[in-house]
Order: sequence, then C-alpha cells, then structure tokens
Amino acid sequence: MRIVTSGRTDLAALFSKSGILDYKRLSHTPFLAFVVDGDAVTVKQFESAADLARSVPSETPVMVQWQGKWSSDFFQMTAGDVAEALQAHNVAGRQ
Repeated sequence: MRIVTSGRTDLAALFSKSGILDYKRLSHTPFLAFVVDGDAVTVKQFESAADLARSVPSETPVMVQWQGKWSSDFFQMTAGDVAEALQAHNVAGRQ
C-alpha cells in the first residue's frame, strides 16, 4: 500500500525555527503518523517529536502543522526525518 501525503517539504525551517523538536506536548498540532498494517492504515497522533521517533518505523509517513499567528502550514515527512532532525538538534544543543 502506498500512502501519499501533502504539505510543504522544506523541513529545515520547520525544525530550526518552529521549536517543534523541543515541545514536550503538542496538544493542538500533534504529529500524525500513517501506520500501515496489512490492508489498513491507522492514523496515530504523537504529541512530541521524541515519542514519534521512538514509536514507529523510520519509513512511516508523517504530517504536522506549523501553527502561525496569521496562517498555518502543513508539512510532510517521514518518522526517519524527525529522528534525524532530533539527533542533529541534540548534538547542536550540546556544543
């Protein structure tokens, strides 16, 4: 089964400017992971990037909303993209 998501793909700005990697709880704009099991797709919500990265396979399609003051954007990625961004963010934060 192939899952096609939509949304922006310029993840560098999302990860570096939104603070989304640091939030412990994204109550209003959780990550949505599209998990395939046989012929079914289950949409799972994750309230933090860390929970997402450790809970689903890296190839899992993911969407998240970056909520702005005047407008909001949706982004598409994989759980692996989030895990890589978390690792880079944590390494940069320790320097």
